[in-house]
Amino acid sequence: MNNYGFECPTFLTTYHFLLSAILLEIMGRLKLFQINKVVPTIERWSTAAFGVGSIVFLNINLKVNSIGFYQLSKLCNIPMMVVYKYIVKHQTTPVESLISLAVLLVGMALFTVNDVQFNVPGAIVALIAVTSTTVFQSRQAYMQQEYSITGPQLNHLVAFPEFVIGITASFILET
Repeated sequence: MNNYGFECPTFLTTYHFLLSAILLEIMGRLKLFQINKVVPTIERWSTAAFGVGSIVFLNINLKVNSIGFYQLSKLCNIPMMVVYKYIVKHQTTPVESLISLAVLLVGMALFTVNDVQFNVPGAIVALIAVTSTTVFQSRQAYMQQEYSITGPQLNHLVAFPEFVIGITASFILET
C-alpha cells in the first residue's frame, strides 16, 4: 500500500461486501440455499463488526508494519484461537497440535527474521487485528452451531451489515 500509493483498501473490501450481499440475496431467492431469519439482529451486526474490524486492522497492520511482521502477526491468529478457546470456552488443545503449532511458528519466525521490523504502534495494531480476527472466527463458528446455519446462510446474514459498517469505516479512514 505504501509503495504504490493504494489508499482505499477498506473501500475495496466494502465493495466486495456489497457484491456478496447482492449475489447471496439473488442465490437465496433462487432457492440455491435457504435464507435464514432466526439469527437475532444484534448477533449479525456484532459479528459483522468484528469481521470488518479484522479486515480494517489487518490492512492497517500491513500499512504500518514490515511484511515479515505482518505475516508473523497473521500466524498469531492460530495460537490466539487456542488461548481464546482455553480462556473463554474452557477447551483444551491436544499436545500434538500444540507441538505442530510450535514447529510452524518457529519455522515462520526463522524464515521471516530478516524482514521483521518491530515498532510499538504497529504491534498494538497487530494485536487488535489478531484479536478481532479470532473473535470473528469464533463468533462465526458459534453462530453456525447455535443456529444450525450453513456458510452461505451465515455470509448472507452478515454481508449487508459488513457493507454498512465497512462503508462507514471507509469514509472515516480513507477520506
